[in-house]
Amino acid sequence: MSRGVGRLLRRLHREAIRRRLPHGLVNWRYLRPGPDERIRLHRRFWWQSRGRWPRILWWLLEAWLWTRWVLWSGWWASARAVRRLGSTVAAEEGMGQWRQYAQVLHLALAWCITPGEIYRFRLYRQPAAIPDYVFNQETSAYHRWRSQPRGLTNASLALLQDKVALAERLAAVDIPVVATMQTVARGEKSASLAGLMDGLDQVFCKRRSGNQGRDAFAAWKTAEGLAGLTFAGQSLPDTGAVENAWRKLLQSDDALIQPRLESHPSLAPMTDEGEAITVRFITHWAGDAPACLDATLEVPAGRNPETGHTRYAVSPLLPESGELQPVPPQVLLLPDARARAEDAHRRAATDRVPEWEKLVRGSLRAHTCFPDVHSIAWDWVVTPKGPVLLEGNAGWGVVTPQIFYGGFLGGTLKKTEG
Repeated sequence: MSRGVGRLLRRLHREAIRRRLPHGLVNWRYLRPGPDERIRLHRRFWWQSRGRWPRILWWLLEAWLWTRWVLWSGWWASARAVRRLGSTVAAEEGMGQWRQYAQVLHLALAWCITPGEIYRFRLYRQPAAIPDYVFNQETSAYHRWRSQPRGLTNASLALLQDKVALAERLAAVDIPVVATMQTVARGEKSASLAGLMDGLDQVFCKRRSGNQGRDAFAAWKTAEGLAGLTFAGQSLPDTGAVENAWRKLLQSDDALIQPRLESHPSLAPMTDEGEAITVRFITHWAGDAPACLDATLEVPAGRNPETGHTRYAVSPLLPESGELQPVPPQVLLLPDARARAEDAHRRAATDRVPEWEKLVRGSLRAHTCFPDVHSIAWDWVVTPKGPVLLEGNAGWGVVTPQIFYGGFLGGTLKKTEG
């Protein structure tokens, strides 16, 4: 089998088998012409997601995904969501779980959106607000739409994807970036991680490109050899497990070996997980200069008992000062999740992120290097020596800011985006 055919088959498997939803919202309102700009935008996001797919294959794929969601997957996904969150909504709002299921199922099938997002945005009680929001399957198309008026180029997207090239570009304008100790080429089989850690006690290994921490892990030396922890929160108890994670990483991309960062002493008490606390600072072009769109603190807060993955307590920050803010009461959280967020705030030795002004200046200066990209999420760790930039991401997730502030297409942030 040729390499090209193999790639095509893998793509078909990913899109037609593993994917649950169509590539955008699907609703009968798309067929009715009207003045609602939000509906036109959702239809545009869906169609732009076609990319280079031939039209006939695209229509067949979307028809298959829609049919499977409406006849099967949507029903089970709605049931799981109600089982997980229904009791919390019933206790807070007095809405019975059967009534929740009927409403959530109706919206999930009618719009082809996940029940989880229906709950996160509380759309079960305000279904007319659905067009205000950008949903997960529309994220890529939404970001491209926002950047098109600025003349978005593939060169900028490629630079943001390449962590080594990005670090070199930003270091040249005096932005503190995380150091890369070694870069190991994809597919390299002779280099063990233990041999590459000479002189280093703790490292963090990740892909050269991409985001979301796929295949990334931390490793450190012990008396018995190596131990580690994946980015998802799964333990690597011994040298064999660490080396397996290293080989898996090398199968997917060039691998970067970087120092494992520690959080600033005033933030470190917020977590017992031994993982760095990150600040996500999202910038966007507001006229002729970049400005802050959203800022959040992401604190590792225990493990999901079902998957073992790390859970995070995400809290908003005041852009002007970096002051920690409580999670707004209207945000739907399971009782234990809200308790974890409140506990993290109580344990902090400060009420604001240290050296905030330096982090803000670095983020705004970094965005000036990308005049054609509308918005970028910059991920920072504030270490004992100051803020260090990990990476920038032009395809950042849109769910959390909309949970806090409202839908991008009709809520509070529409005004700030201009």
